[in-house]
Amino acid sequence: MLVWIRDTTETARLISRAVQEVAQVRRYRDRLAASFDGLPVPVWLRDDSLALVFCNQAYADAVDAPSPEVAVAEGRETGARDGCPPGSGPSRSGARRRQGAD
Repeated sequence: MLVWIRDTTETARLISRAVQEVAQVRRYRDRLAASFDGLPVPVWLRDDSLALVFCNQAYADAVDAPSPEVAVAEGRETGARDGCPPGSGPSRSGARRRQGAD
């Protein structure tokens, strides 16, 4: 029979530190989201593929979504309300131009 013993103190310390850092990042994210929700103008963020990943309540109101979470989950676009096809609004086309410039 073979018994393998390994000191996991360093691993446990690293995991504990990572858990603390994740909690801190979540607190910062929540504060930032609350700050954006307090603004009277639409604010939104997109990922590298230009998919909507965050918006504030003013954006949700502008696209007639009941909440920012629904607006993001459904990918609601501001141009869609004006009879424009989704994704054809200035925010997405401007992002494409900026991406091409990189």
